[in-house]
Amino acid sequence: MMDKTLKFTITLFLLISAVLVVVAVQAVRNIDRTTRDNDWVNHTHAVITQIDTLSTTLYISEATAKAYVADGISDNLAACNQALAHLSEHTQLLTDLTRYETDQQPLIVEIRALTENYIQSLQSIMGVREEGQINQLGPN
Repeated sequence: MMDKTLKFTITLFLLISAVLVVVAVQAVRNIDRTTRDNDWVNHTHAVITQIDTLSTTLYISEATAKAYVADGISDNLAACNQALAHLSEHTQLLTDLTRYETDQQPLIVEIRALTENYIQSLQSIMGVREEGQINQLGPN
C-alpha cells in the first residue's frame, strides 16, 4: 500500500512540476512579447511627439519672423533664428527615429525638403527686412 501511495505522490509531484515549468516558460514568453510591444509603442509615441514638436516650432518660427518683419526688433530676429535652428534639429531627430522604417522614408525625405524650403523662404523674407526693402513685401 505504501508503494502505491509513494508512486502516486511522486507522479503527482512530477506532473505539477511539469505544469509549473510550462507556465513559467509561457510567462517569460509573454513578458518578452509585451516588452517588444512596449518598445514599438514607445517608438511610435516618440515619432508622433517629434512631429508635433516640429509643427509647433514651425508656428513659432513663422510668428517670430512676422514680428521681425513688422517691427525690425533684433530680439525677434534672434528668436526666429533660434526657432529655425530648432527646426533643423527636430527634422534630424525625426530622420534618426525613422531610419529603420523603410516605408516612412519617402515621407521623411519630403518633410526634410519642405522644412528646408520653408527655412530658406523665411530667411529670404527676413533678408528683405534686413536690407531695408520692407516696401517690396506688401502690395504696390
